[in-house]
Amino acid sequence: MGPHAAFATPGPALHEVRRERLLKVLHEQSSRALVLLIAPAGFGKSTLAAAYARESEAAVAWLTLHSGDADVQVLFARLCAALESAFAGTHAFASLRSGLDAGADGVGLARLLEADLNRAPAAFMLILDDYHLVQETDAVHEAIDLLVRGIPEFSQIVITARDPPPLSIHGLVVNDAVLVLGTEDLRFTPEEVAALRQGLGGDATRDEEADGWIAGILLGGAPRQLGLSGAGPLEAYVEREVLRQLGRTEQRWLEVLAVLEIITPAASAQLLGPGDWKTRLTTVAQRCAFVAVGEDGTYRLHALIRAALLNRLHRGNGRRLRRVWSIARALAEERHDVPGAVRACQELGDSEGAIALVRRAAEVGLRAGRWPAVLASLSLVTETERRGQPDLCLIEAHALVQSGRPEPARLAAESALEHASYSGDVSVQIRALLELANIGRYSGDLSAAEDWLSAANYLLVHTPLPPPERRSLEGRLLGLRGVCLAIRGQTAEAREALESAQRVLMVDGTSRELAVVQNNLGAFYIRAGDYRAGRVALAASTGHWRAAGDRATLATTQLLLGNLDLRLGDLESAGAALSKVVEEARLAGVLRIEGFGCAAMGAWHRANGRIKDAAEWFDASLRLAEDIGERDLLVRALRQRAEMALLDHDLELARHLLARGQTEAQRLGPTVDLAAIERAIGRLQLALGDARRAVAHFEAALGMARQSWEPDESALTLYWLGTARLMLREAHQAEVALREALRIADSSVGFSIIASAASEDDRLMRFGLQTGVAPADLALVERLAARRRPLNTPLRIVTDLRPERVDSPRFEARLFGAFVIHRDGQLMELGTKRDRVHELLALLLLHPDGLPARTIADLLWPEMAPERSLHNLRMTVYLLRVMLGSKTSLRHAALAYRLDPGLAVWADVQAFDAALARSRQAVDDVAVRSLEEAVDLYRGPLLADTGWLWVESFREAYASRMVDALLRLALLVAPADLHRSDALAEQVLALEPDNPAAQELLQRNARTRPGSRAAWN
Repeated sequence: MGPHAAFATPGPALHEVRRERLLKVLHEQSSRALVLLIAPAGFGKSTLAAAYARESEAAVAWLTLHSGDADVQVLFARLCAALESAFAGTHAFASLRSGLDAGADGVGLARLLEADLNRAPAAFMLILDDYHLVQETDAVHEAIDLLVRGIPEFSQIVITARDPPPLSIHGLVVNDAVLVLGTEDLRFTPEEVAALRQGLGGDATRDEEADGWIAGILLGGAPRQLGLSGAGPLEAYVEREVLRQLGRTEQRWLEVLAVLEIITPAASAQLLGPGDWKTRLTTVAQRCAFVAVGEDGTYRLHALIRAALLNRLHRGNGRRLRRVWSIARALAEERHDVPGAVRACQELGDSEGAIALVRRAAEVGLRAGRWPAVLASLSLVTETERRGQPDLCLIEAHALVQSGRPEPARLAAESALEHASYSGDVSVQIRALLELANIGRYSGDLSAAEDWLSAANYLLVHTPLPPPERRSLEGRLLGLRGVCLAIRGQTAEAREALESAQRVLMVDGTSRELAVVQNNLGAFYIRAGDYRAGRVALAASTGHWRAAGDRATLATTQLLLGNLDLRLGDLESAGAALSKVVEEARLAGVLRIEGFGCAAMGAWHRANGRIKDAAEWFDASLRLAEDIGERDLLVRALRQRAEMALLDHDLELARHLLARGQTEAQRLGPTVDLAAIERAIGRLQLALGDARRAVAHFEAALGMARQSWEPDESALTLYWLGTARLMLREAHQAEVALREALRIADSSVGFSIIASAASEDDRLMRFGLQTGVAPADLALVERLAARRRPLNTPLRIVTDLRPERVDSPRFEARLFGAFVIHRDGQLMELGTKRDRVHELLALLLLHPDGLPARTIADLLWPEMAPERSLHNLRMTVYLLRVMLGSKTSLRHAALAYRLDPGLAVWADVQAFDAALARSRQAVDDVAVRSLEEAVDLYRGPLLADTGWLWVESFREAYASRMVDALLRLALLVAPADLHRSDALAEQVLALEPDNPAAQELLQRNARTRPGSRAAWN
């Protein structure tokens, strides 16, 4: 790997002062997982880190970052070599090596390295020097962030940088596992300056001007601002205070060697000719404090001095300059160091050569779908240079939009369009217009996307182009148009456009454009219910992604394929596809797809009757969803895991998971996920024996997603609705639901979807067989269900269906979160937010002992005259009695109103208050259970979807009670379950970010956790 393969810890600098106060802090805090040394250039970050590393008893891996490390694969290849060097053959990094060979990327590499490090035989210290050189690369931060958070105990990562790295280290900070030393800490004290001068000598008269800036002191008291420029005063100081200490020959050596980031004897010989460069470099390092010595015989110039020497080299002999940089370019190309080769080209004035190198590297990343690597390659040349190359602009625009950054992508594409308009290059104009259309589609601006497509089509029709190029552009245009039409719901036109795009592109064989169209066409077919055609299209696209090495897109396509096979009942094909999804997504570091892949694997195990295995996969999906903050994945995982709990008869766990899932789904808004949660809640009600409430939830689910659900989801929900109707002895309605479910299934995915439900509860299927409902279809369902039946879940077949007792109406009111009322299990429409009947009901539910009529009137109609408001109250009372079904449901006595105590009403606020009251009178487990009940009841702010003026004070009071309940529960469970206690404290902080009691509890838990760094500290 050439010079960049040097990983040794720098040796002591000439006359290096041992910074006792800082080293003492570092050694005392060696149990902390992360150390950050943050200060501008020249403050001694690297020197301090090196001194600390040399004194450490751990295996030390030192890596000085450079611009090429913006590519995560390059960075982790170098990390692997550094760690292998540190462990000196005592530990193999097999997982990471295997991943690098297989093309793993992003956080996938970090997880592989984390697995290797957790098997390391000894503690280690990893030092990432000059981290600021990758400061703009999100992919690097995500990977390093995961590595930092997963570092094994008693090991440490040290990062030196000029600016704080954007890592998400909140958990480490809470656990007191981060040490930060900044500019003020790193400044030399007067005593340290005196010690330095004692060993170094030199003029001390201007040391105070340096204000503790170490480079300034070494340069003879240079002012701090000299570090901000590579020319002018800094060069004068370098000339006087550094180079004049050396002979003329040695000065020329340093000028030439400044072209190297890492100096070795071999590279020195190539640049300066044969000789004993090991001895020569050792001599120069002894005489120059700005040459850092590595323990492996490598050398490195301080960045400030290197910049000054390069400027001096530029002012010298031009022929010599070209020769030196030409050799540097050759060395960089030998070790495949694109950033080094580009820098050499730029120094040689060969901008075309630099752009060619960048173009080649960007195209390689483009073919593999490695968007962060593409952007890292493009950043090696200036924005001005990129804007002069329309093809680079288009590559940049595509990489940016694929990385979720549409606005800068638009600017890059517009730049390409402008350049092509001036040059008259119609082909580039069309490509730019198509890229702008793609950006518009991604941003949700379909009108703009269609306008760009129309402009591109006009040019394409009226411009003669070579046939292959025309077909490529036409195919992409038709593919984008098809996607826009599909989004608008113009199904027939979308299908025609996508199929035309596929026909046009297939003429020239496999290409990325064809694979994209086939991927979109497959998704469209699935959405339209043409599952067989969808499978063919998706299978065709996977071949290209596999050949191109685009693991992220391959995983996405295989996920669609696996889920489709699962729905079609082809379990063998589904298992093969989905297992590859998880593997490819892990290697690519695409956590979102990995999470959905785990959820799909859980569904596959569930379809095979392996409930325990399914639960484990759903748990894995749930953990990933929580780690990456992916709410739609979280909702799905919570719902699927809750259904496994139902099959395992753990109703309390199912209730807890569904309550949480409903809260998260409501934050997403009215989506298919919320409908699926409603269906799962209906199944919970079936398990609890409350069929009427189950019916309400199943019908609510169908109502929510009737327009957006795919057919199999509707068929599945209808089966469960029919089961609930059967429990109520509503045989006719049960039969209607079953027939409709069978009809939908037969016209879409087939009867496998009905079999999946019948394998878990066969009551409705048995009823249909007994009453002669579609006997041939149900016989097939019965055979399929027998192969899928859960191995550990005995079926509960109802043989005695007695009519449900009909009593007076029962009401259930939920005031936490959205205001919801059920009557006999049926959801009631609440109307507008200003509906006085429901406002009065909510007010009385919050005052079970009643309120004076005058008080109620003032709260509901504060702007009205007293007599008018009392009249309105009487009318509202009448309507509320009608709604509640009884004149006696609302009592009026002593000029006050209250709900009849005998009325069958359950309200979550009253249950919440009762649970809190029980918890205050109880101890130990009883108190815990009472608090858990209260916490579970609180689903969000009181009456969150209303705008009633009087609500705010109640809302704040209940939020405060919730905080108190969470804190009490966290304290009670802490002795037995610190993790759960932490989670409850985090819930408090979500409600009150500055709550001191929660913060103190988290710190106390961290200190008391056995074996934790905080405990050792």
